[in-house]
Formats: sequence, structure tokens, C-alpha cells
Amino acid sequence: MRCGFTAVGINDGYDLDIERNVCFDNYSGIDFYHALLTSQNNTVKNNIIFGTSENQYPVILQSTINYIIPAKFESNYYYNPYNNLFQLIMNMKLQNFYFEDWKSMGNSGADKSSYVISGKKALYPRLFKNMTDDSIKIFPEPGLEYRNLDQISVHDSITLSPWTSIILLSNKDLSKVSDFSISGGTIDFQNKNQRDLSIAKWYQLSGINLNSPIIIRAPDGFAVSMDYEGKYFQNLSVNPVNGLINQTIYVKFNPLTKSAYYDFISNSIGALNEKIKVTGRVK
Repeated sequence: MRCGFTAVGINDGYDLDIERNVCFDNYSGIDFYHALLTSQNNTVKNNIIFGTSENQYPVILQSTINYIIPAKFESNYYYNPYNNLFQLIMNMKLQNFYFEDWKSMGNSGADKSSYVISGKKALYPRLFKNMTDDSIKIFPEPGLEYRNLDQISVHDSITLSPWTSIILLSNKDLSKVSDFSISGGTIDFQNKNQRDLSIAKWYQLSGINLNSPIIIRAPDGFAVSMDYEGKYFQNLSVNPVNGLINQTIYVKFNPLTKSAYYDFISNSIGALNEKIKVTGRVK
């Protein structure tokens, strides 16, 4: 997960299992806010929480009541090249804890089997994600070397299963490397009558450090637009603003004949290419 303030936010939750998340580049990886004594018996287990700056925290606990730990933390990995502080805000008073102090808080045995990795072993991370229904392959770009979080070099392509993500570490600063991704499952128009073809579906296109447009090419039978009610085209160019793109792409089924259609919409810039599956059939 990569979003604004927090990747996983819990408000007075209880009996929750928060497991196997990959949280990347958030102000806080996991944020507990509790104002009720029943906010207990949660489990935070087998998560990877990766911060990228000194102003990010793996866990923040916010409480307006007497001090409690709202969850059992175990077998988590906390990465940040610059910071390994945990934060407690109780009755509006802020305290920061180093990992060893965090583990000894309360009587919960917090994070006895978890690890903090900082410094060079957490430097130059990159999040690769596959937010589609199809497996994709990741190929290292020329001039870049990657290793996984176990510090093992990655020489070949990596296959990402649908709706999964992975963090790799590079040998170079990636802050200015171009990157983009798409989010959305298969766009399936199923069996449509001619009168239903005006209904559009969508996927999300995001990019950073881009200095040229992303070119979208729809296959025969489909058309794309940046405006739900605007004109639709088979080819579309999406320009970055200050190097960024965060654009919803709308898709319409526009068949030429009454038959089944199955293909992919291509989204590309330079050597980068992402595809999303589109299908449809006209009755």
C-alpha cells in the first residue's frame, strides 16, 4: 500500500488480524487510534513496513484513554534507511521510542520476533506492484542492479502474481527514475446489447518523474478517454504535470461486429509498458 498519511488505519478496532501487508512510503505504516477500552486483542503479524524518510514511522499509537497496547505485534519487518523510531501519542502528548524501548513497552511483549533494518541495508528502495488480474514480469532496467530484502541479488526477471507487490533495493538513487503503474482488474463488458454500449468502465494510471507522455493504445473494439462524457479514441496521449500523472482512464466497448472480443490496452512510455485486459461480447 502506498497512500497518504497511513497505509493501515485502525479506529477503535478489536479482534482484528492485520497480516501480510506491504506498506511503502507512508507517514505511518500502521496507525492505531483508540478511545475505547475494548480496542484490544488485535494481531499485527508478518507485515513489511518500509519508510523512505526520517519523518516516517512504522507504527503510531494514538490514545485518549489510559495507556494500553491495542495489539500484539510479531514477526514484522520495519525498514527505513534514516529512522527506526516508533511514536506514541497519549492525551495529545507525543513520545518517540527506539525499537528496543518499543519492544519493552507494557506487558504485551511487543515485537519480540520482529526486526528493524536501517542504514545502507534499506537504502534506495523501489516498490513494484501488480494491481491487475494478470501476472506480470519485471525486468531490471539497464544500469540498475536490484537485490531483494534478504540482500540477495536479482539478476533475472521477477514474476508478480495478480494483486501483489514487492520491494526491491537498488544500487542507485531512484528518486528521479521514471516509473508508472496501472490499477484495476480485467475490464469485462460481458454480453452487451447495442443499447448498452454507451456505459464506460475505468482504470487508474499513475506515474512519477515522467518527462514525456504515456501513450495508450486500445485494441479493435474498444476506445479510451480521460473524460467520461467526452470523446473516445483508440489512441490517447496523457501528458505529465510537473513529472506526475494521476489520471482515470475511461474505457468503452465499441465493437465493429457482433462477436467476442479479448485483448489488452497498452500503456507505454519509452521502454516501460503496462497492459490491462479488456473483454466483451455483443449479443
